Amino acid sequence: VKLGEVCEFIRGVTYEKSDESSVSTAVAVLRANNINVDSHTLDRAKIKYLREDVGLPAEKRLRKGDIFICTASGSKDHLGKVAFITEDIPYFFGGFMGAIRSKAKALPNFVFHLLTSPAYDGFIQGLTAGVNINNLKGSDLLSFKLPLPPLEEQERIVAELGGYRKIIEGARQIIANYKPTIKIDPKWPMVKLGEVCRQERGIASSKSELQLPYLGLEDIESGTGRIHSNTSTNKAVSTSFAFGSSHVLYSKLRPYLNKVALPDFKGRCTTELIPILPSDRIQRTYLFWLLLRQETVTVAMGGKTGTQMPRADMELIMNMEIPVPPLAIQRKIVAKIEAEQVLVEANRKLAEIFEEKIQAKLAEIWGEGTN
Repeated sequence: VKLGEVCEFIRGVTYEKSDESSVSTAVAVLRANNINVDSHTLDRAKIKYLREDVGLPAEKRLRKGDIFICTASGSKDHLGKVAFITEDIPYFFGGFMGAIRSKAKALPNFVFHLLTSPAYDGFIQGLTAGVNINNLKGSDLLSFKLPLPPLEEQERIVAELGGYRKIIEGARQIIANYKPTIKIDPKWPMVKLGEVCRQERGIASSKSELQLPYLGLEDIESGTGRIHSNTSTNKAVSTSFAFGSSHVLYSKLRPYLNKVALPDFKGRCTTELIPILPSDRIQRTYLFWLLLRQETVTVAMGGKTGTQMPRADMELIMNMEIPVPPLAIQRKIVAKIEAEQVLVEANRKLAEIFEEKIQAKLAEIWGEGTN
């Protein structure tokens, strides 16, 4: 059936710039940034507030069972993305957004699951292919065809997929909230970072060095140091630093992003990443975790240069005092953090497994891959 046969589409509110409020009010509007495109959940950060006297239609307030959708965006990554509303909430949806409301023949959360499927993603891509303006028409959206089993079967599918999503959300909560801690003993000596390591800004210039994998800032995950797997491609850049498995890489650009990496391979990197070589007084992985602490971000931002693209003052960073216990204690600290990391990675893998289960079930609903 067509989506329009089982749902209605309500486009969001429009307002003037003069209607906006710089402080929180009872008139709150959600926009594209309020949909987490990875988890299909509501993100309540950066809500837009309007003046109290701005009157908005009640039907454009999000309610339980709504499918909140982005219908216009500067980024095609957001276009068509959805989040399911589990309860009545005091938020309106903006003009570039909409709500899909289910009718009696289709369970709202069943429709929501179908709107997170590869079939739906392909439909949206087909609508916007070659179009410079990323905008979805309600009529086009409602033309999407979806399978519609009996309500009893919809309920069974919703229960199964809902159980999978709860596991994924729980695993993601652990991943998001985990922060390694280093409990500092006041008896440990405090030394300047530059006393136990040095910067090595050697330019990759030889033919063999220029063939090494290239690492850009986009290849490092903020706050974790995870290096993405797409770094094997050699990228043409004018200047890069050479690094190896003995270095820790520290990003001086936009230090609030907290990008530090611990490579286990030889490569070359953007000059915004500084290869730091530890001395024999400090264990490399211990140094990595010290640089990844929020304390380092605070120091870096306190002495940053530039406004739009702030950079850490590396002289200030190298003069930062850090705790340096005996190597045996450093190794114990690292071992404890690595044991915790194993559990975090297990949750990451768990989330991936159940994401695959969801996709397999959706493919089954669409009649794909059932052989």
